Amino acid sequence: MAAVGRSGRFIGLSCAVGVLALGTAVLAQRAGWFAAHPPGMQWSIVDRYCIDCHNAVDRAGDITFDQLKAGSVAQHAEIFETAVHKLRGRLMPPPGSPQPAQGQIDALVGWLESALDASVGTSLAGRVPVQRMSR
Repeated sequence: MAAVGRSGRFIGLSCAVGVLALGTAVLAQRAGWFAAHPPGMQWSIVDRYCIDCHNAVDRAGDITFDQLKAGSVAQHAEIFETAVHKLRGRLMPPPGSPQPAQGQIDALVGWLESALDASVGTSLAGRVPVQRMSR
């Protein structure tokens, strides 16, 4: 009985080590990928496929990407979160418009999500004190 318990623990530990190693490899691969695909490269996808409709003249959806830059994701998080949702659902670019390859969309969404996640630590609001909810 004791041998079965030890082997079960060994298998569990081996699986845990394998999952950690795989997770580390995936994170390292993702970090390397983002280093090879800088924000300017991702923003070129927005320039090519989005600005034709989302500009100061047409204002499709009341969004203008021509006034934004690659570094403005944190300042306009609500706009870019909506963009991520629309890109993931393949709602944008609309049917009939030029379409980027799925790899380009995945790359843009990955970059936007990383930029949005990085901006979570930076609060645009003032400090909110903890308030007591009871007497």
